[in-house]
Amino acid sequence: MVFTMGRHVTRAQAEGVPYELPDDDRSRAFAEQVHSLRHEPGILLEVLHLAQESFGCLSKPVLGWIAQELRIPKSQVYATAAFYSLFSLKPEAKYVIRACNCLSCYLQGGEMVLAAIRDAAGIPDGETLSEDGLFSLHTVFCLGLCDQSPVMMINQERYGFLTPERARTIISDIRMKEHVEEASYD
Repeated sequence: MVFTMGRHVTRAQAEGVPYELPDDDRSRAFAEQVHSLRHEPGILLEVLHLAQESFGCLSKPVLGWIAQELRIPKSQVYATAAFYSLFSLKPEAKYVIRACNCLSCYLQGGEMVLAAIRDAAGIPDGETLSEDGLFSLHTVFCLGLCDQSPVMMINQERYGFLTPERARTIISDIRMKEHVEEASYD
């Protein structure tokens, strides 16, 4: 119960209208997964990963729905989602690149690899989105692959022992694959 303006109300009443997901197959599948997991302790991170996979980002309505379903304060759900660099609170490009900038990657040439990633993906300095909208780039403190530094992730795929040339090749291969897929639809 929450005390508001001299009366007791439920947290849902204090927070306003309940959150609802869109009425589509993707949302229904996500909701079914959450309902099967929601009574397990400490399930928030797994549910956030499921939401990111299902919707591409963790929007405020999705975070509100998760808070409501797991009966966790919205502030806790939002803080958890905002804390972890693998979660995105806004829509991203089709390919999300996370380049590590921790000390071990830096000492192994991470700055040169990052410059090569920006160049190959077409992402200007100071920006996070490629000019064609295909790639998003985020520098993150650590990806937990220090023994393979320098490293990056593209979506869920990890790449270690990077050189500037290898980073360019990986991104060029993705770009080429996209152009082949586009051409096959024409």
